[in-house]
Amino acid sequence: MYELEDTQIENALISAEKNGVAVRVLLNEGDYGAQPSSYSAAAYQYLRAGGVSVHWSPSYFALTHQKTMIVDGNQAVIMTFNLTPQYYSTDRDFGIVDKDPEILPQSKRHLTMTGRIKRYCRAGR
Repeated sequence: MYELEDTQIENALISAEKNGVAVRVLLNEGDYGAQPSSYSAAAYQYLRAGGVSVHWSPSYFALTHQKTMIVDGNQAVIMTFNLTPQYYSTDRDFGIVDKDPEILPQSKRHLTMTGRIKRYCRAGR
């Protein structure tokens, strides 16, 4: 996730984790090797404190602009928007919920395309 600043989403992720859902979050650490934004750093700390498995995306990616959620293993939510409330009413973005059994494995593979991400997602850390 490139930007996560929505406390309602963060609280929903923590609530899901506490209700037994395996929640794993990859956040963009910083653009082109820079330090994480204060918002991303705050989300990272808040989610971790709430028991959510959260990690920084590998530094060899200049940006982690990918925004995909796999929900219950049977649907992919693919988004162009960041979870940043200040832009919800002004940006022109969209999200797609896809339940196509042929597309879902591709979405899962995209999220696990590197060794580190693959290990992270398989381990459920």
